[in-house]
Amino acid sequence: MEPRGRLSIIACQSGRAFADRVVAALMTDTHGGENPLRASEEVWFANGEVKTTLGENIRGDDVYVIQDVHEPRSSRSVNDNVMAALTATNAAWQSAADSVTLVVPLFPYARQESKRGREGVTAAQMAQFMEVSGAHRVLTMDVHADAVVGFFRRAKFENLRAAGVIADYVKKTLDLSQVVVVSPDAGGAHRARHFAKLFLTDFAIID
Repeated sequence: MEPRGRLSIIACQSGRAFADRVVAALMTDTHGGENPLRASEEVWFANGEVKTTLGENIRGDDVYVIQDVHEPRSSRSVNDNVMAALTATNAAWQSAADSVTLVVPLFPYARQESKRGREGVTAAQMAQFMEVSGAHRVLTMDVHADAVVGFFRRAKFENLRAAGVIADYVKKTLDLSQVVVVSPDAGGAHRARHFAKLFLTDFAIID
C-alpha cells in the first residue's frame, strides 16, 4: 500500500463547525502534532457567485474538504453550500493535491434518486458535479437512497452508517419496553425494521 500524503483539511464556511470538531478529535487521538486545518477563504460576490481560495501549499497532500450543506445556523441555502463545496474541491484539485475527499454528512439531493415522470435525476447530477470538480472520494453518512452509489463512475463513494452508535445510545438511555421505532415513509422501512430487531420492539410506518 502506497504511503499517503500529508493530511490536510479544508473547511467550507458552513462546514467549519463540523470541521473544527473533526480537527479537535484528530489532535486528541494523535496526542497533539501538526494541526491539519489549512487556511482557505470562501469569497462571495455581489451577484451570488462563490469561489474558494487556498492560503497554503497542499501539493501532494491527502486533502479532505468538509462541508455541511444543511447547516441550520448558516445563512446560505443548500444550493449555495453545494456550490461552495464544489469550488473548494476544485481548488484542491487545481492545487495538485494527491487525493481529494469531499465530506458531506448529508448528501445533497439524495431524495431525487429516481425518475417519476418528466423530471431529472438530480442525485445523479450531484455525483457528476462532484466528480468533475475533482473529488477522488465522497464521504457521507446514512444516504437516503442506496441507489446513489451507482451514480458515481470515477470517484469512490463511501456511505458510513450511524446505526451502531444510535443503537448503543438508545439502549443505554431509554426504557425499551416503551419504545416503538417509526419510519417517516416507506423508504425508511428497512432501517426502522433493523432498529426494531435490535431493540426487540415494534415498528411502524407513516403513510
